[in-house]
Amino acid sequence: MKKILTTFLLIIGLSLFAQTNSFAQQHGPTKLGAAIVYGSEVETAGIQLGATFRVSPQFAIAPDIGIYFPDDDDTPRFIDSFFTINLNGHYIFEADDDYHIYALGGLNVSTIGFDSNDDAFDDDSESELGLNFGLGGEYHLDNLSLFSELKYIVSDFDQVVLAAGVRFPLN
Repeated sequence: MKKILTTFLLIIGLSLFAQTNSFAQQHGPTKLGAAIVYGSEVETAGIQLGATFRVSPQFAIAPDIGIYFPDDDDTPRFIDSFFTINLNGHYIFEADDDYHIYALGGLNVSTIGFDSNDDAFDDDSESELGLNFGLGGEYHLDNLSLFSELKYIVSDFDQVVLAAGVRFPLN
């Protein structure tokens, strides 16, 4: 099930990229970016890699992947890995040459892996589908943009995520 869902999201993302590339050239640059993220449920930092595709002056599509680095624990069963795949839309409230502010919403797939120090527990992983809601802002410089986002993931792995990073225009 996990592989099917991941493949499905990848196909959607690639098809959106192909369809929105011509629109993005009319409404703003396509950007690739990276960020430092912190998740409240996993209680650790990670990295986020993503892109934004402007499809109109007020709307962008923004897929990303977040990879978290949980601490190894001495408990019998601990979180070994945690990552998220997101397909968000950005609705841009206010845009200026220097910055823009946006609301975000979209789909989330979170996968958590467990490891154990005890034979009583099996190594295991779980994936959950969820929704993202949040706000973000982007400050434009000459060759890059600085951005930050605050979002809430609604799923069985509910958590608040704070991200801060940079985006580079491709065109």
